[in-house]
Amino acid sequence: MKKIVYIMRGLQGSGKSTLAKKIASKSLDSVVCSADDYFYKDGKYEWKASEMKEAHEYCFNKFKTALDQESPIVVIDNTNIKWKHFRPYIQYVWDYHNNNNIYNVRAIDFKYQYKVKLIEPKTWWKFNPYQLYKKNTHGVPIETIERNIKNWDNIIYFNRKKWGFMGFYQVFIPQRLPRRLCTLIQRVLNFLN
Repeated sequence: MKKIVYIMRGLQGSGKSTLAKKIASKSLDSVVCSADDYFYKDGKYEWKASEMKEAHEYCFNKFKTALDQESPIVVIDNTNIKWKHFRPYIQYVWDYHNNNNIYNVRAIDFKYQYKVKLIEPKTWWKFNPYQLYKKNTHGVPIETIERNIKNWDNIIYFNRKKWGFMGFYQVFIPQRLPRRLCTLIQRVLNFLN
């Protein structure tokens, strides 16, 4: 069985965590890593801005433990708005497989056979601030959601096997490029894959 790291990307209320749970249900040994888990105290969600760094360290440590235990499915369930937010996870997988050259795109398939997939919900409201505000379960203010939409990194990603390469690639798209064009480019790349 191939081992996969799914990195979720999506704003609060976009359906990201619902999709993460669905992906994780494919295996009894799957692990979901989320910074939100850090804020649950006695079953109640108590978010504190001052503890965000600790929450993300908690999530990253859970991720590393899951890879060390060779969990077949590892899901990173964070918003991952910017490339810099999820890059450490990808870099860790690369480091995990090839300590000598972390940017070797072939390294991701060595040794433990982990693949990395970026996943975004395909909900119609994923960039609609009003709908996101209504649907998010943590009471994130609409102003924060609007700011996150503005800061969203448009990233096109694909796995390329047909040309003899295996691994994760990303093409960075300037934020000013319309999302519809990014979506079209993504569909073309997925078709070619």
